[in-house]
Amino acid sequence: MTVCIAALCKDREGRDVSAVVVVSDRMVTLGALVEFEHEIPKIDFVQERIAVLMAGEALKGSRLARDLRKSLGTDPKPIDHAANVLGQLYSALRDQQIETDIFRPRGLQRFA
Repeated sequence: MTVCIAALCKDREGRDVSAVVVVSDRMVTLGALVEFEHEIPKIDFVQERIAVLMAGEALKGSRLARDLRKSLGTDPKPIDHAANVLGQLYSALRDQQIETDIFRPRGLQRFA
């Protein structure tokens, strides 16, 4: 099981500050039988102030982070914009996976 944590920071007086701490493990589990620590982090900074934490299939998470970085470009973007783009990318990837795993083997196709 992957552990990803993000914490908003406050100063000593309890006032909000512009900082977030993100942490994640590096454990990889295969079929509930094999576990090992992997060198590749489950945190990817897609922009200076935007991090993506990944759980589940590592290849899908890495692909989503890469596609988000490409979609956002180099100019800083608001967090809500990045979240909306990531949601759209995830939805498209999920639809593609459903088509590949469920529809195609049954000779079906999805109509847009």
